[in-house]
Amino acid sequence: MAYDEFGMLAEHLRSAERNSRKLARAIAYNVARWQGRLEQRQAFLGRLVDVGAKLFAIIAAYVHARTLAEREPDRAQQAPKNADLFYGQTWRRMHGLFHELWASDDTTNYAAAQRVRAGRCTWSGSGILGSASADSSVPRPRECPPLGAAHADAQQRGSGTVYSSFRRFSWQEGQT
Repeated sequence: MAYDEFGMLAEHLRSAERNSRKLARAIAYNVARWQGRLEQRQAFLGRLVDVGAKLFAIIAAYVHARTLAEREPDRAQQAPKNADLFYGQTWRRMHGLFHELWASDDTTNYAAAQRVRAGRCTWSGSGILGSASADSSVPRPRECPPLGAAHADAQQRGSGTVYSSFRRFSWQEGQT
């Protein structure tokens, strides 16, 4: 690809291409590493999608800036500067997400969520209004409304794990 036609944005466009390849390597590596268990790594997959979306936004901003510069010569100076500013902001977010791919608290957060779901962390809700206090004037949390036909079908098929966060939680017993 000839980057020279993008002028002052050429260096950033090359960087976007390198990061696209880096993203592809990260996807390939983790597909090979986790195989079928990759579906259980939703936070990780979400970060991969976010990186891809940021790369797309950078490239789209550059193409838009170039198109504006060609169609409207009076904007030829400002459009690349705006794209450059956008690149700087997006680049920092994207590299933070790349870092979080390998240095995240996903496993620890998942383990903590499972302890809360199992009722082993009832101490964390003590002292909160509406929790297991003896004060009967405080209204109790209500049960979530049904989610409709899709939720009922999922429960009948036994795939309630998808909707497990919507099950009724008994605050007094600390059980689901």
